[in-house]
Amino acid sequence: YSNPFAMKANIPFAFFTACCSEKALISEAAKRPMVTLEELQRSTAQVGESVHRPTISRALHKAGLYGRESRRKPLLKQSHKKSRLQFSTSHVGDTANMWRTVLWSDETKI
Repeated sequence: YSNPFAMKANIPFAFFTACCSEKALISEAAKRPMVTLEELQRSTAQVGESVHRPTISRALHKAGLYGRESRRKPLLKQSHKKSRLQFSTSHVGDTANMWRTVLWSDETKI
């Protein structure tokens, strides 16, 4: 006879406490990519389960979700703003046909 409540040797105990909300954690992290582990931990505590951050991180990694820091874009300097204003005021009267002939190859982030 086998005990249905016996723990398996290869599955950590922390997984059993998080198994009920594991799918909810993964779906929440997939919906909101900027969510932190602390926020996910607080959401599990509100439900009534106490799950540690490494356990949450392990579950997300298993699902293929990894934490990354987003790249910061440089802010516009006053010289950038002046050059944009100068460009726009010099091309105010241009027609739509003229803009169709322009080759837009500049992909700068500024």
